[in-house]
Amino acid sequence: MSQYCNGSRVPPENGGLGYQVPPGIADATVPNPIFNLTPAATVDEGNNWINMSWGPLSMVNPSTNVTLGNYGTAAGSSAINHVPSTASTYAPAPNLDFFGNARKTNNAVDSGAVEFGAAVGGGGGGGGGGAPAATLNPATRNFGTVARGTTSLAPAQVFLLTNTGTVSLGGITQAALGGANPTEFFVVRLLSTCGPAGGGQLLGLTLLAPGASCVVTVQFRPLTTLPTGAQSATVSVTDAAGTQTSTLTGTAN
Repeated sequence: MSQYCNGSRVPPENGGLGYQVPPGIADATVPNPIFNLTPAATVDEGNNWINMSWGPLSMVNPSTNVTLGNYGTAAGSSAINHVPSTASTYAPAPNLDFFGNARKTNNAVDSGAVEFGAAVGGGGGGGGGGAPAATLNPATRNFGTVARGTTSLAPAQVFLLTNTGTVSLGGITQAALGGANPTEFFVVRLLSTCGPAGGGQLLGLTLLAPGASCVVTVQFRPLTTLPTGAQSATVSVTDAAGTQTSTLTGTAN
């Protein structure tokens, strides 16, 4: 439902031992290697040995690259309106969900701690929520003229998928190419973050908080076997708000 930074001092990563600051290296210096305190470490004013531990402080699990977040009921789940018309008098269910949103307003109660469609952290029992919304910008990119057979040195353009709604945007997939000449273009997975990790993509974002964005990087790589001239394609990302698409154009020389 929403991403968060897990700052636990003893996270489950590294066997539950956390991460240590090596002697002589500021904790702001990354990457910090896993380290056990040794006599080479400095001492404080009272001549006491010091060590520091911290959690991932990251939007993704540093060991598995899985996105960290809060979880709630998904659309279509049988948990929605699980308890029928007796909900208004159903004593085991509280009147408010975990976030303080009213949960007995439609003569039904969802299973679990979060009422489906309620605004995260709404407070005050007012309920709320909204439909997911997203944009992929810019709407079009022109890559200019590129010689056929150009690969890694081909020009790259960046597209941003942004959550423009008031609720978290989930179900984000990796970018896909389509249109008239999709083989002339190439999604640079290494420099993209939209969708789950894999296929060369190191960082995966499948959930975006309101206002947050992920990146899709595309290159124009005209093949050597096709005619020269104008080429076009589309790049699209599918998520809970639907499929957002931008147009790609370029000239193969």
